[in-house]
Amino acid sequence: MSARDSVIALRSARGIRFCHGPPLEGEYNKFRKDENSSCRDMTFTKDGSFFAWCTIQRTNIMDGTTYESLCQLNNSRVSLLHFSPKGTYLSTWEPYSAKQNAQESCNLHIWDAKGGSCVKSFIQKKQIGWNPQWSDDEFLCARNVSNEVHFFEKANFDKIAKKIFMQKVAYFSLAP
Repeated sequence: MSARDSVIALRSARGIRFCHGPPLEGEYNKFRKDENSSCRDMTFTKDGSFFAWCTIQRTNIMDGTTYESLCQLNNSRVSLLHFSPKGTYLSTWEPYSAKQNAQESCNLHIWDAKGGSCVKSFIQKKQIGWNPQWSDDEFLCARNVSNEVHFFEKANFDKIAKKIFMQKVAYFSLAP
């Protein structure tokens, strides 16, 4: 999306709508308004090719060029969203709630953005620094886990490629 085609997503009590960004004005009618007022978060990919928003009913992922729905994730507790740099993955975070089954306690999910399948789920108790961080080429993914930063390569989330341990690490930042 070029600067002259800039679009702004707006969330209000009347739902979500898109408007033209400067220098144009007015509503951007290619996006069908979502009049659900329960939107919790919304985000574009870096290049504007995808747009996602979450409500108390579901998470929606839309093609940012055609404005057609790609998929809906039926997870009503999602509060926060974050796309990987190329838009391959959408990460969602829900407030943590302990369950008897550890798998049911998972509240950080990484989804295939186009197909909507869950790639991996983790437990992420803290909201601050919740989102996985990616290298620009998406080769590396890192996440903060209780005094450690875990690194994954090539989206293989079943194997930790490297760990960095540091007492009381609260946050980290991965260079692109």
